[in-house]
Amino acid sequence: VNKYRGLFKNSSMEFATKVIANTDIPVFSTEKLEEATEYVNKFRAESEGRSIIGTHSGVFHCDEVLGCTMLKYTKQFANPAIIRSRNPAIHELTDILIDVGDVFDVETKRFDHHQKTFEGYFHGEKTKENENDERFVTKMSSAGLVYKYFGKEVIRNLAEMWEADLGVTQDKVDQAVEEIYIDLYKDFIKEIDAIDNGVSQFKKGYQPKYHISTGLASRVSRLNPAWNVEDQNPDKPFQKALGVTEDEFLAQIYAKLKIVRPAYNVVLNAFENREEFHESGQVIYLKQVCPWKSHLYKIEEETKNEGLIKFTIFQAPDGMYRVQAVSVSQQAFENRISLHEDWRGKRDEELQKIAGLDSLRFVHHSGFIGGAGTLADAIKMVEISMEAVKHKEGSS
Repeated sequence: VNKYRGLFKNSSMEFATKVIANTDIPVFSTEKLEEATEYVNKFRAESEGRSIIGTHSGVFHCDEVLGCTMLKYTKQFANPAIIRSRNPAIHELTDILIDVGDVFDVETKRFDHHQKTFEGYFHGEKTKENENDERFVTKMSSAGLVYKYFGKEVIRNLAEMWEADLGVTQDKVDQAVEEIYIDLYKDFIKEIDAIDNGVSQFKKGYQPKYHISTGLASRVSRLNPAWNVEDQNPDKPFQKALGVTEDEFLAQIYAKLKIVRPAYNVVLNAFENREEFHESGQVIYLKQVCPWKSHLYKIEEETKNEGLIKFTIFQAPDGMYRVQAVSVSQQAFENRISLHEDWRGKRDEELQKIAGLDSLRFVHHSGFIGGAGTLADAIKMVEISMEAVKHKEGSS
């Protein structure tokens, strides 16, 4: 957690200071109303403006622990205390209640999913028309509920604290936040929802060949007091679980904001400037080497230019210019256009002699990638390969 929290230190955001200072959220478990009232009154007197998060007592699970963690990165709940109880009277003392209470109501900030009437899916209401859509297989747990209604604020807050580049206009920022919001649910939060709701990864009748016991839900579960230890107080283990989920959550969202999105921006810039780089408009040049394939397919789809880009050129860390063919789809091995057939599997002097280009280094035997010492020769590799395909198609 310190790795990611440490990046907040230069933030000018008002509530960032609260987040940095609050390394351990106070946690208190009780079923006695008098004890809870005394604790809440004391906490509010000593901590003006701080909020109380309520959740259930007893064995804790990943969904409510992660839900509490995410709330910490909202402005309203930036520096909270947590009361764990199953007493409805104690629930009334809290500012928000998650994973307990048999009520889901956004206005009153009650986020439980255990009631029989609950039919909450992240992507909306399940209907007869979408009942076979995989997006409507997994109901939300308390983690999904918190993320659905607070996730965009959390993304914006962390983006600002980490000074993430989401775009130069508000429309671009809003679009980026929306895309990250959807992707983070699909890649992270949905897993927690599915495990908590008992949704199998496999179709009925299929058994996994091995069991994964190192996921976030398993790591949180192991922090509960063991049955045979003397100290059964779950408050300190719950605090540890908060740290575990915070570390994972920050790592996941940091990757989206500071690793994945910047790479998308590099590819987008290359795509938008493709005609300036090469008159065909079918080649992009990445000014920084980065993961690019998934972003290119996405950008082509967004701009209704599927199949347009045939080659990507970039300078690798070793100084060589790589020319990489774009496959017909993200999952395919077949290229839209491969490097020239005569060059495949050749290297150095042999390749240079055949191609007539002095700085060529190699071409893979499948024709999906090659290398040159100069950008000019890398571009020539593309042009000759594209021309060969045109000639072949014209003569067939």
